[in-house]
Formats: sequence, C-alpha cells, structure tokens
Amino acid sequence: MPTVPTPEELGSLPHVPGSRPIGAYDLSSYASGAREIADAGARFGQAIADIGNATYKIGRQQAVTEAVNKNTLLKKVIQLNSLGAIGLAGAGIRSQDQDDQ
Repeated sequence: MPTVPTPEELGSLPHVPGSRPIGAYDLSSYASGAREIADAGARFGQAIADIGNATYKIGRQQAVTEAVNKNTLLKKVIQLNSLGAIGLAGAGIRSQDQDDQ
C-alpha cells in the first residue's frame, strides 16, 4: 500500500500570482441602506413609546376625573382651590399695578 506523504515531504505551495485581477464589490449602498433601516427602527420604537406614554396619561386623567366626579367633597375643594388661585393671581396683578404707579 502506498504511503501518504507528510506536509514536510510535500513542501509549501508555490506562490503564483493570479492570472486575472480580483474584483471588488461596492457595498456602500447596502451599508447606507442598513443604517437608514436601523434609524427608522429607532424612530418607530420611539413613536411606539410616545403612544404608550400618551395612552397612560389619558388613562390616568380619566381615572382622576372619575374619582373627582364620584367624590363631591373633593370636587368642591378643587373648585374652591381653583377660585382661590384665580383670586391670588388677580391680587398679584393688582399689587403689581399699584407698584407700577
């Protein structure tokens, strides 16, 4: 049976330059397209997060409104507080007008 030669017996491969040039591929359009897709994905994710935040705020506002409407005392306190704030704002404006004169 013939013996299999070892790598040392075979020696190294000869270095022969290729007979034709190696082509290069321009992949810059793919890279810019991939970057734009990634940016669009990030913007889409942010839009989804904004929708979630808006939905949460709407739900919270509805819950507060329902709680206030159920509790007449709380409703009166909030109305009184609003009137007090309007009165304080009016007093502050009058005070400023007197200081200007």
